[in-house]
Amino acid sequence: MEEMEGEKVMWSAEEDERHRHLPRNLATTFAHMAKRSRNPGWSFRDEAVTTWLHFSLGTTDVGQWRKLMWMGKMFGRVRAGSKFARKIEQPGISGYWFDEPNGMPVEQKDIVWLYFHGGGYIAGDPMMHVSAFRHLMRSLRVKNNIRNIRLLAVKYPIAPEHFYPAQVNTAFDAYRWLIDVHKTPASKIIIGGDSAGGNLSLALLQRIREAQLPMPSLCVLLSPWVEMLMTIPEGVITRAQLQTDILSMRSSRPVVLAYLGRSNMKPADPMISPINMDFAGMPPMVVQWGGKELFAQQIREFCSRAENAGVQVLRDADPDMSHTYQMMLDLIGSRSARGLERLATMVAHMVVKEMGSDGQGGGPGPRKPSPLPASLYSSLRSGHSSSSAVSDASKQAADENILPDELPQKLAAMTLGAAAAAATTLVSENSLPATAMARIDKPVHAVTTVA
Repeated sequence: MEEMEGEKVMWSAEEDERHRHLPRNLATTFAHMAKRSRNPGWSFRDEAVTTWLHFSLGTTDVGQWRKLMWMGKMFGRVRAGSKFARKIEQPGISGYWFDEPNGMPVEQKDIVWLYFHGGGYIAGDPMMHVSAFRHLMRSLRVKNNIRNIRLLAVKYPIAPEHFYPAQVNTAFDAYRWLIDVHKTPASKIIIGGDSAGGNLSLALLQRIREAQLPMPSLCVLLSPWVEMLMTIPEGVITRAQLQTDILSMRSSRPVVLAYLGRSNMKPADPMISPINMDFAGMPPMVVQWGGKELFAQQIREFCSRAENAGVQVLRDADPDMSHTYQMMLDLIGSRSARGLERLATMVAHMVVKEMGSDGQGGGPGPRKPSPLPASLYSSLRSGHSSSSAVSDASKQAADENILPDELPQKLAAMTLGAAAAAATTLVSENSLPATAMARIDKPVHAVTTVA
């Protein structure tokens, strides 16, 4: 039992302890060769990368996280080149401009995407995403004819050296710098980020509203961390997800504690867990995530709450992929590239729809956006990616980790702990169908708030 900001929190992550064992990497290789993959939709590359990252990020050592992301940063520096990435260091802003060379003068690139990197608030750097940024910007230009956009990735302070609200203050200063110094109107600004960067983007939106500043035109969230302690019933985590994501429950608590520091903020506060935020006045959102990640259920619930509050949300979830898969282009390859291309299509659609821009700079273009491709649009509405379309209800249930027959209704009426115990009993007694046993596992009561 641990104390956290006045709340008693019980952690039960025994299912995640196996990340400690290096032999699992070898087991992954042989299991894939024997066609016993943890996810039939994965290639060997997908499985190997996920296993390696799960092991590497499963530690509670902040230094280990930083070493891993430092490697990505150094690789990004080598790949970036002076024509694509330019460092900016001025009062109110620190980060990198990413400009896709396309023959358009910089002064005509009037749309700015203000981006915040992930890393659990304890690690990370804008340069670690260079390959993904380049592919995304190129997809916007080549496939979607959006040429007048630049991306500004902000370098913000990280925990535990700097705790909340230092990160939000830095993000707010960057937004003010864009408006006041760079003279970019809010209507030409997109904000967004991945993982903790998505969390920071949503905290920034709330700060902007509090300051009564004009809202940006669009918010783009990639595998956003929207509920810090993962305690909501809608965010129940399955055993399967503990085995198919790069994240680990074991490392979550130290990350949360590092970010909160001495701020006296509670994890459920909307500025910390934006799933609890008031959505009044929020801009349209594009949300993309992997169906196999620990955050999948909380992200779906976040999208539903936003939509119920009247916010327009475009969703895209690849049911076979893990956390921030689209940003790991160098590691995952084609699956990541396809995710970035779908993301570019959604962003381009919203740029035309919300900004009235033709993508060519120099003023407004046609006000009516071109429609999304039918295959993509139908997949967005259902929350699945077009690359892994769900063809029937039974496969959808498996992808969504829904238990068969009447079990969902029975479990829904129980407390989360009782539901986990009931599911465990059913599995041990082989009461679940054999076909379901192969794809669906028990809900794991990872975090319980004790009154």
